[in-house]
Amino acid sequence: MLNLLLFLGLISTPPAILAATIYNPPLYSADSPDDYHDGPIMQWDPETQLFYRYAMAYTQCPLAGAPSTATSMLYKFLNSAVQSLAGTGFDCAPILSPLLSLGFGRDCGFKSPLSGQTVRVHTSADLVNWTVKTNNALEGGPDWLLDSILFRPAILRNPVTKKYVLWVNWLPRDEPVLASYRRSGYAVGTSDSPDGPFVNWTRPAMSHAGGADFSLVFDADAGDAYIAYGSWHNYAVSEGWRAEWYPDWAKDGHQIAIEKLDPSTFVEPAVDSGAVTVTSAPQEAPAFFKRGGFFYLVHGDLCCFCARGGDAKVLASRSAQGPYALVGQLNAWGEDHVPAQNSDVFEVRAEGARETTYVWAADLWFSSKSGMKGDDHQYWEPLVWEDQEVEGLGTVPVPRRAGGGKWMGEWELGQHPKL
Repeated sequence: MLNLLLFLGLISTPPAILAATIYNPPLYSADSPDDYHDGPIMQWDPETQLFYRYAMAYTQCPLAGAPSTATSMLYKFLNSAVQSLAGTGFDCAPILSPLLSLGFGRDCGFKSPLSGQTVRVHTSADLVNWTVKTNNALEGGPDWLLDSILFRPAILRNPVTKKYVLWVNWLPRDEPVLASYRRSGYAVGTSDSPDGPFVNWTRPAMSHAGGADFSLVFDADAGDAYIAYGSWHNYAVSEGWRAEWYPDWAKDGHQIAIEKLDPSTFVEPAVDSGAVTVTSAPQEAPAFFKRGGFFYLVHGDLCCFCARGGDAKVLASRSAQGPYALVGQLNAWGEDHVPAQNSDVFEVRAEGARETTYVWAADLWFSSKSGMKGDDHQYWEPLVWEDQEVEGLGTVPVPRRAGGGKWMGEWELGQHPKL
């Protein structure tokens, strides 16, 4: 009967179904067709079903920390030994001298936009076939931006200014790279178009210096935006003999704080908003998003371009700045652990779809067959939701990986229209 009515033109054609097969190839078996890492996927206009990727391009170069190199093995042994003796949890820049760092921080992954490590904008209609829309979204930026180290972009659209606001983790080029991390922060640029390029770059002053991995969220219900960010100067060691005797750089920072953004611009923190710390130990790679009446923050143990990956703890709250409760784990340590670092949770919406699909994305460092950093893959898996009673929050829809925690080699992404 439906086909007859369509044939006679008595009813309109139902909305198209967005369907795609997403593949997660076995580790070291292939190279990614896209030099895409660290960044979010946005769908600015659900009616067009066009997806935008804002991501770091790391180019065709090897990272000195590759797990197969003798250099890396020696570095990791020495660094681990000092960590054990000092009681620190650094897993990123070396806490040893530049002599023992053996070049870490001067090679691939720590290059500047001038040498090809930049933010690219990709677009796709199906999340499978991607086109580079803008090869260098930072083109024409100031010298301090183009000759720096950048990681992990994130973007929002400000409904007041109609500007697209791009944030990037910014590090000055210092020697050793440990000094860069300690003086790091964020660079923020704006554009009238989602394609970029982005201009009017600034470096906002945050409540905590030494800014690291971060994520942005826009609360459409209230019209407010927030940043969740780790910081080298948001210390975990605040009491005891280590707090008294350790220098600042060794106090094991990287706790994650949440700060409200200026509502009129989104380019800096709101005046007198303050930052609320929501972790009690070093954590990084946050993914910050809202679903229904809850805010979710996914984050994991420190893992800087590490082959072992990190975990993905899930915090939930009814308010952007908390209080938060630990409600789940998307990538627990153990036999079924995916060797990936948490990157993003992105939304897939389609015209006429019954509900939004949420997809967990994580970076698989050193996963390519070639060993080139630009060829590394991301791991994607859809989330399912289960109600859970949480003290102080009531009934909370908690995300779980659709595969039950095991590696999903491939899965179907489909949006079903309302007929």
